[in-house]
Amino acid sequence: VDQQIQIRGRVVCQKGWFLTRDIGYLDEENYLFITDRVDNTIIFGGENIYSAEVEAILCQHPHIKEVCVVGKNDREWGQIPIAIVVADQPIDVQEIKNFCLSLNLDSYKIPKELIVVDHIPRTATGKTDRYTIRDKLNIS
Repeated sequence: VDQQIQIRGRVVCQKGWFLTRDIGYLDEENYLFITDRVDNTIIFGGENIYSAEVEAILCQHPHIKEVCVVGKNDREWGQIPIAIVVADQPIDVQEIKNFCLSLNLDSYKIPKELIVVDHIPRTATGKTDRYTIRDKLNIS
């Protein structure tokens, strides 16, 4: 429903559907692809931006070693995408913009701010710890 994955079965749910909070799609052969989490969706002026899509583009940049894209509250747009990166040399938001445009990322999805850090915090399972990032960088 609205790209959100729902499941049901005797073990999972006795009645109705269980919302996984994952976003994905079925291809023409009915293979399920998970693309992101609902919690990671950035709403920019009514448009959905999936952080995983932007991160996949930014990871292709030759000087970006790690990246996390989150939404930051914005009075005009609702949220704006910002990139938190680990880079092996100085990088700025204009370089990011040019790089993203060169790979045909829609302009509204391009991070409006860039924060360079020494490392991206991870959870015990190795996933990006978005809550710690937001807290440490005071991103609301």
